[in-house]
Amino acid sequence: MTIVSVVLAVFLALAVHEGGHALAGRLRGMRLAMLVVGPVHIQREADGRLRWRLNRMLSLAGGAVSSVPGTTEGLRRAVLAFAAGGPVASVLAGALALATYGLADPGAGADEAGTLRHALAGSVFIFGAISSGIGIVTLLPVSQGAFVSDGKRILRLLRPGPAAERHAAVAALGSWMIAGVRPRDWSPGLAAKAVALADGSHEDLSGRHMAWAHALDRGDAASAGEHIRYLADHAGDAHAQYRPVIDLTVAYFDAAYAGDAASARTRLAGAGKSPLLAFDPTARTRAEGAVLLAEGDAEGGYRKLVEAYALLGRARSLGKEFNMAEIRRLCRARGLPDPGADRAR
Repeated sequence: MTIVSVVLAVFLALAVHEGGHALAGRLRGMRLAMLVVGPVHIQREADGRLRWRLNRMLSLAGGAVSSVPGTTEGLRRAVLAFAAGGPVASVLAGALALATYGLADPGAGADEAGTLRHALAGSVFIFGAISSGIGIVTLLPVSQGAFVSDGKRILRLLRPGPAAERHAAVAALGSWMIAGVRPRDWSPGLAAKAVALADGSHEDLSGRHMAWAHALDRGDAASAGEHIRYLADHAGDAHAQYRPVIDLTVAYFDAAYAGDAASARTRLAGAGKSPLLAFDPTARTRAEGAVLLAEGDAEGGYRKLVEAYALLGRARSLGKEFNMAEIRRLCRARGLPDPGADRAR
């Protein structure tokens, strides 16, 4: 009974925290795009509906939430409310649970009813302690690699200025990507704010990566190339887990757009493994296909692209529609059959 109580208390405490983020964002006009707690994954699909499915990504089991802004006006305040909602909900729910436990009288009876009351009281206490702990810990202004705590995000957003505007812009672009919105439909103003500081930070590189997708999906290969060169120049300063993402992106662009097969092959060969690639499981295969085409192996390259296209059709990944469109575009540019038609056969 104790183990079950702890597991349920942890799940509920995480749900309250992530739900607090979502509720605070909703009060500021944001729509839920994704919420993950343990095995539960709620995702907004392309048709706008929220659907439930089993979470298969261990890295998200501890809780994750994303909400899409309804407008770019007042975005910093909306993202600030969203960031603060989780810790506030955790602390309030934890304090309420602990107060309820302190005021309750579970009774001292040794009968079945008394045992049940003791168990329920213990569950309330465990939930209160865990929820309060989550709220306090997430309010600490700390960062670890690419991870930034709610507390540190709040401090960044409390100070109006370019840094806060960039943070809000990157958060909004990321939420649109999670919600399945094509990069070409993102706000150009937010894409510009995401790269405005150019300080080589993780947030800067993340914003640059999304600005690359935005430019490329709008047919602006020149601007996309500028973003790629920036990513390539700063890849060595990126967090270790993010570096493979950059290397594969640069390899794809150099092969598909710059026609630099040698540079693309070098980037591809140097791209290591990263848990972040689970969010885009076809990144390596797409890059391999593009590099093979650039090296003159049309058959091998096309086979890789068809493989990636088929996986995208089955899997759920960030930038799915954009990546499928990119594969089709690259095949057309090389005079190859449409991979969708090949898959249908």
